[in-house]
Amino acid sequence: MSSDQIRVVHYINQFFGGLGGEDQAGLAPSLVNGAVGPGKLIAQSLGDRAQIVATVICGDNYVHEQGAAALSTIVALMRGAEADLAILGPAFDAGRYGVACVTVGHRIASELGIPCVTALYPENPAVRIYRDHRNEKLYSLPTTQLATGLRDTASRMAQLAIRLATGDAIGPANIEGYLPRGIRRLETAQRSGAERAVDMLKAKMSGLAYFPDLPYVAHATLVAAPALASLADSQVAVISTAGVVPMGNPDRFFLRGNNFWRKYDVGSLERLEAGKWDAVHGGYSTSWTNQNPNLGAPIDAMRHWERQGVLGKFARWFYSIPGVGAEFDQASRMGREIAADLKAEGTHAAILVST
Repeated sequence: MSSDQIRVVHYINQFFGGLGGEDQAGLAPSLVNGAVGPGKLIAQSLGDRAQIVATVICGDNYVHEQGAAALSTIVALMRGAEADLAILGPAFDAGRYGVACVTVGHRIASELGIPCVTALYPENPAVRIYRDHRNEKLYSLPTTQLATGLRDTASRMAQLAIRLATGDAIGPANIEGYLPRGIRRLETAQRSGAERAVDMLKAKMSGLAYFPDLPYVAHATLVAAPALASLADSQVAVISTAGVVPMGNPDRFFLRGNNFWRKYDVGSLERLEAGKWDAVHGGYSTSWTNQNPNLGAPIDAMRHWERQGVLGKFARWFYSIPGVGAEFDQASRMGREIAADLKAEGTHAAILVST
């Protein structure tokens, strides 16, 4: 390695580090020399300008469960690598992995003062955390939902990393292509706001691309339903995103990115029996849910509270969809459809079971 090469340290989870899947999600951080897994593709794109000198591998669960202690260990490992820059991920649409990449990147950028580059699918929940940090040294590039776009993502991460490490001026997100962070910088405009506004209006009316000075995101105003007058007089249903379905997955749900839902008749059941129900989900280890499907769709608990008189009646149907990776628009549509069906069935309230 030449003295003028950029020293890069790479952060990945246990899966991309080749150490295992969900069964190894509790692994503590470890450091290995050189590039591992997707780091090899990134290294190819870095070329002779930079070298991945070390890779930190850490289990997704460990980062979240150990919190500050995990971050301190990772910072110490990266400090020892004497890196000029850190690359984290890419995490694509993996929620825990994405949050870990953003959290670690923010900590590294803040404590070590080096630029950090990660990459996330725009609807990854980690994007909100990335924006909340507004860390000027932390950048995230957009990715495809799945890792099928790894080669292109690795190339773009490497290009941005080299520019950051060499002190190249990075322009705004809409020009450079990274995910916006909500950081505002004062600039001297050559034309007045009125002139720019007229230009934008003309471009919009002509169907041409235009870039507003400030991004506008329209959020629907949601009004909470009124509280139940009496739970003991109400019919209550269960909606589960844990992916619990009849054994054999007869409706052919995907492990991720589903755009439909189903409801299953449990009117005569006291509980869901193992071997008759399956968990179809790409976002968590389903082994425990397969052993006890009630962990994902708590029919047994609902029956208990029905017998105790806490709720008036447990609905005949429970609603199921594997919740990982659903597009926002698709999820909104499915929510409206399920709500309409609940009302048609005379249901007063529903419990949404998370994963």
